[in-house]
Amino acid sequence: QWVHELLTGYVLIDGAQVGLGRLIERLADEEVTEDTWPYAFAVRRAAGLCLSFAHTAGNRPMRPLAADKLQSRWLSVWHRPEDAHEPVEWRFASSTLSRRSPSQSPKLPRLAVALLVRGVVAECLVSFVAYHLGIGFERVALFFDAPEETGEREAVGAVTEYLRGEQGRAAQVQIHLCTHQWWATEERESRFYLRRNQADKVYRDMVELHEAVHDVQARQCLVIDRAIRDAHRDGFDWLLHMDSDEALLVPQHRDARTFFASVAADYDQVVFRNLEAVPESLEIADWFREVSLFKVHQNLLQEDPTEKPHTDKRKERLESWRQKKIAKGADPDDLADNKTFNTLMFGVRMARRDAAYGFDLDLPPADPDSEFEESDEESSGKDKPDSKRTSRATDVPCYYTAYTNGKAAVRLQRHTPPPLPVGVHRCTSDHNGNLRSYKCTGRAAPVVLHYANCGFAAWLRKYQILSTGHGTEDGGFSLTRRGIASMRAHLAHRELVRRGDEEELEAYYRTFIMGNEYNELAHFAC
Repeated sequence: QWVHELLTGYVLIDGAQVGLGRLIERLADEEVTEDTWPYAFAVRRAAGLCLSFAHTAGNRPMRPLAADKLQSRWLSVWHRPEDAHEPVEWRFASSTLSRRSPSQSPKLPRLAVALLVRGVVAECLVSFVAYHLGIGFERVALFFDAPEETGEREAVGAVTEYLRGEQGRAAQVQIHLCTHQWWATEERESRFYLRRNQADKVYRDMVELHEAVHDVQARQCLVIDRAIRDAHRDGFDWLLHMDSDEALLVPQHRDARTFFASVAADYDQVVFRNLEAVPESLEIADWFREVSLFKVHQNLLQEDPTEKPHTDKRKERLESWRQKKIAKGADPDDLADNKTFNTLMFGVRMARRDAAYGFDLDLPPADPDSEFEESDEESSGKDKPDSKRTSRATDVPCYYTAYTNGKAAVRLQRHTPPPLPVGVHRCTSDHNGNLRSYKCTGRAAPVVLHYANCGFAAWLRKYQILSTGHGTEDGGFSLTRRGIASMRAHLAHRELVRRGDEEELEAYYRTFIMGNEYNELAHFAC
């Protein structure tokens, strides 16, 4: 009768259908029977049965969450629990959208998307092109970074073959082969090259990164400058800079043009938060078709209203840290503190701690003040921040493994010089002044789906490319470039790939990119 006296019972359910691990499901009172387990006993019994979260091989997995806890601590402001039962359908035939000319659709803006392509499987690139043409983009500008490589030629051929079967689409896809001759021509037109001797060092620095370091982000900025100039000349209204592992999702608009038409005229740039994909298989052929699970951006998560407030001392320290970051150019919106999220991340870090130690990463020091550090009193009972062992465990991020600052689309106006791509995430005005940005936020806001590192082979190929061919001492991407020290996962991937231990690489990939070796995905559900 003890079960009935508790008026609560739990059963184990398989969360695989929604991309999670094992869950503990709370039963309605009327469903409780004498053989129903209370929560604590259910967890212990599951561990004894060696389920996925049980203590095996020295692991210390996270306890499974009760389903009612998932409901009561729903953090996402971007979607609600009921939305999770109806996945967003974002793949549809490009032929279903209007192909009317701009003169026939005067109220709909003309959209272009541009990207630098390198090392991408042909199948994924075709999916990228088909999808963005399908949601209303009139131009896709593809800049092939290494057109002489076999894989790049195959990708060019696949896109060309796809366009043969899409009547009227061929003119909408521009294929640029970035050969030495192409670059020689572009350097005579590039705003960065034409202005490299001006007082503003943004132009000179970009050219030097390109010529001396062979920096991929510098090449991205240079080719996007070309794409912006072309689109501005040809009468387009917006240009979006993307990567081949990204897709723009506009949940409330079947046609992306209707969203851009709704942006107020006084905004020059639209900033999209990025959701990061979670690969659920080790190998993936086409991430656009095979991956459907995403982590919600931290800025789209709210704090649990039942959280206890921070002490006045901590608030003062946090505000001092925020002001330092803002003075260095950080976006205030990216510095919001979320105690619920931080607590969750601490639990994940503790579960993965031994694995992180085992990789023995020795990364360059992080930028000062890159992360807010707890005081000794606030971190009591936790790992001490001055420990070398701890620093190596916390060097690998627990949540996103790629960028967190989103992507942007810029407005192109007929009688105004086109914007300048000074970085891969934002643009400035033609002479490097600030643009007024509209930030997409709230429920069902447009976002960039970032299929970062999807597929072990694709991830390995990406970092093999990034670890060679640069004008640095070891040939890898520059460790001194501004902002690089804050990209801890990026640096970790560089070091691991250079070691070349495939068993170690796969163990890292399963732990930190697939991210469910310790039943973490159930805790990420929000």
